[in-house]
Amino acid sequence: MEKTNRIHSEKTLMNWKKEDLVAHCIALEYKASVMVERFEVQYQNCMNMIDDMNLLNKTVKEMKRHKI
Repeated sequence: MEKTNRIHSEKTLMNWKKEDLVAHCIALEYKASVMVERFEVQYQNCMNMIDDMNLLNKTVKEMKRHKI
């Protein structure tokens, strides 16, 4: 039963069996935890790119200063 890709009205959810609601909640919690993990990885990738750009800029400034 894959019902986690839609937005459901309260009326729709009230008609679900308890077991289906529990399964739906568990699937939503899992998807939320995966999103958090992916966000953290993307954040770290961005921070690494910023560090790389800072190093590049520092290197270019040094080369210009030494006229290399």
